[in-house]
Amino acid sequence: MATPQTSGGNVGFPQNTISPPEEPAEASRRSLWEKILTSLLISALTTGLVIGMRWQGKLQTLELQAFDLLMRQQPIIGRDKRLVVVSITQEDINHLKQPDNETDRTLRSLSDRTLDRLVGILEKHQPRVIGLDLFRPGDVDGRKYPNLEASLKQGDLVTVCNPPSEFDEREIAAPQSSHKKNIGFASVLLDEDDVIRRHLMLRRVKDKKFCKKINNVPSFSLRLALSYLQKKGITRQDRPEDDFLKLGEVRLPPFNPHSGGYHKDLKLHKTFQIVINYRPYSEHEDIAKIISVKNLLDNPEIAQEAKNKIVLIGRTDSVNDKYKTPYTTEHYEKLPGVLVHAQIVSQIIDAVENKRPLIWNWPWWGDALWIWCWSFTGGAIAWTFHLKRSRQFQSLLTLVFSGVVTFIILHGLCWYCLKQGVWIPLVPSRLALLIPIMTSFLKAIIAPLKSLSKH
Repeated sequence: MATPQTSGGNVGFPQNTISPPEEPAEASRRSLWEKILTSLLISALTTGLVIGMRWQGKLQTLELQAFDLLMRQQPIIGRDKRLVVVSITQEDINHLKQPDNETDRTLRSLSDRTLDRLVGILEKHQPRVIGLDLFRPGDVDGRKYPNLEASLKQGDLVTVCNPPSEFDEREIAAPQSSHKKNIGFASVLLDEDDVIRRHLMLRRVKDKKFCKKINNVPSFSLRLALSYLQKKGITRQDRPEDDFLKLGEVRLPPFNPHSGGYHKDLKLHKTFQIVINYRPYSEHEDIAKIISVKNLLDNPEIAQEAKNKIVLIGRTDSVNDKYKTPYTTEHYEKLPGVLVHAQIVSQIIDAVENKRPLIWNWPWWGDALWIWCWSFTGGAIAWTFHLKRSRQFQSLLTLVFSGVVTFIILHGLCWYCLKQGVWIPLVPSRLALLIPIMTSFLKAIIAPLKSLSKH
């Protein structure tokens, strides 16, 4: 019987149908991609969880506290040389010895006689604008106090009114002699923890008798900034239907709901608000030049400091007119209302003159992408730990060290962005970074304990 022959004369055998074993390199690559996809999925789920918590407002308190911390860590840049604050204290009032009948039995800090003299001294040195952060309703006797009446009527003196609202029930009208273009409301907007982080720029009022029948009343701070900028040739260019302010060529957008760290209990969410970019300070003199009314009246030559500047006059020691800011801690006292207004005036003018930006934030998808990046980073750190788990103790140290370094980098990036005016998520990113790292850490601690319990 003939036998099959190969070309080389060797005996032929049936071909082996079993597939060769998978190459180690290919298996390793497949395992790598599986781990990458797993990390992507876990980071996406973590991001979704964190964003859901954030949107419901569960992180708001922590986010606002983190904002305060980042704000306090900004470097001191020095006081605003465009501002002068004339401070009034109880010591000044006692020194002036004003008759009770001229101050409504001490209900008013300064009498019309004192205000007339003060305004006359300041006007001689041509300030750009004077802001009176004192409630002074009623008429002014022009025959007795010509300087005060002239400043009110000519629009050189900005005064305050206070129409009642859901966040401030006081009802105080502007002086009758005030020019309607130089009246602004003095109310401030407090967060749940009584900290001033936002500012209401414009208010629609129902009862118009308090603010000279103005429909959309600007804030006292905005009115001062507008008066100052107008004398530099910069005026409002926005239209009534616009949802932004336009001063000259600069557009100031409002701070919208679900922006930055705000996601619950948004007071007046349909109004024009901004987040205050505070001029960094460790003492009041870091904000503006401060002169006491006593020194100014006793030494009128000091008023030359007011030339071409914005002058604000107000109480600096009243307990009822002091507020918490991001800088208020156990080491820093509350800020007087007149200095809060000075901060906001400085902020608005700086934004228009491109010196310091308004606080703004990314759209929701930008925040989500940022949070996901840090969630993925946390997953990558945890994954690296698992690859080196044969050396358990060293791997744990590496995991902790990597987490701490990454936290510092994240904090530094958020600090730098806020310095540029961008409020990006710090607390949600920390949480997204921490979840995978802590999960790996706890697994590494629990696994040996389980092994010991079995034995």
